[in-house]
Amino acid sequence: MMEHFIIKILAVGLALSQLINRPAADFRTEFTPEQMPEVSQILHDGCVTMTKEFDAEDIDFEEFFTLILAQTEAQKAKAASVEKKSVTESMMEKIDIKGLLSAYKSFCKTDADSSSEQNLPMQEVLTYYNSTLKDLPDAAKLVDLKLPQATTILDRSGQRFSELYRDNNRRLWVPLSELPDYVQKAFVAAEDKRFFTHNGIDIKGLIRAFANNFSGTGRPQGGSTITQQVVKNLVVGDDLTFERKIREIVVARQAEGILEAHFGKDQGKLKILELYINYVFLGRASWGIEMAAKSYFGISARDLSLPQAAMLAGLTKGPNYYHPERYPDRAKDRMQYVLGRMKEDGYITDEQFKAAVNEFPTLITFVSPRTRGAFYYLDSILRSAKKIAGIESLTQDHYVIQSTVHTQLQELTERALQDGLADYETESGRA
Repeated sequence: MMEHFIIKILAVGLALSQLINRPAADFRTEFTPEQMPEVSQILHDGCVTMTKEFDAEDIDFEEFFTLILAQTEAQKAKAASVEKKSVTESMMEKIDIKGLLSAYKSFCKTDADSSSEQNLPMQEVLTYYNSTLKDLPDAAKLVDLKLPQATTILDRSGQRFSELYRDNNRRLWVPLSELPDYVQKAFVAAEDKRFFTHNGIDIKGLIRAFANNFSGTGRPQGGSTITQQVVKNLVVGDDLTFERKIREIVVARQAEGILEAHFGKDQGKLKILELYINYVFLGRASWGIEMAAKSYFGISARDLSLPQAAMLAGLTKGPNYYHPERYPDRAKDRMQYVLGRMKEDGYITDEQFKAAVNEFPTLITFVSPRTRGAFYYLDSILRSAKKIAGIESLTQDHYVIQSTVHTQLQELTERALQDGLADYETESGRA
């Protein structure tokens, strides 16, 4: 178990080391045993670079792991005396801290040639690495990717009657260029401080999350960039495995290069941000900023105020945990955090911050997007859309369909039918 963990960690290191030290075109997804000296050199160079980043974060790598090792041994001793172990204690028992420290010393404290001779399962690392990065998904699909949208059905009086959308895709697409700059920057400040400067992978963010998670301080962190989140949800998949994480960071770097080549450096970044802002789940059955703005405030995302934008951006961390109706104090704290980050990053002025920080947005009442009836009628609308208008799918793009349904009469008719069927069942002696 512990050796397998070291294999995975070294495979992650092999991928990261190439991503941070080599051009994208030189990235290798497969190594042979004969290339072991090159693998050792890659890991050595990557470890040196990562150690510099640790130093920049005022973290002594060796001292850090020595301290964690001592804490782990103390936790194991404590856990041995109790019947039920905490999640942290169970997790730490499975992590080979000594092995991590040994790997660090092998690739950072010695030269590359001698590190390959250390007692580490390097052949198993190559086997695992090669199988994990085999048949990577194509990041080029992001260039012209169109996310599914919701279609609105209006009743005969022009009021919303129902919506049609695919599961987990109730959204209205909005071009990034139509959003106020502070709306865009609120999401960057909330999720990825170095979004405009990194190449898809934020090494500093990964290190900070790594140190936080091992030290057990604060909530668990992932260190994922906006690019990684886009790749995870739209290209790679979101299963919770080491394999997915390795594939995610590799494809994220590839995606940055592909979009930069297609759109240009600045526009490539904005394309990633546009995808992120339009797919992310923000609660209230809303995916994407436009649907969320309508669900929470009854307005278009184009008209969001600064506090409203900060509140929605804050929900990306956990729309249930920071739910503004159920946990208004949490939501306000998170909104203020986002505004503070925006001020620190130079996205808003001190005056804008002071004007917005204590203004908690007013919410509208949430109305369920699903109708409770008229299902046969909606099926006929789908058939008519295809037959009359030639629309193959009402959930790929956004449409507004004016129908002839009389909402109140429809509800009364269905209720009468249900009551009649219930009476028939009773009279027939069936419950």
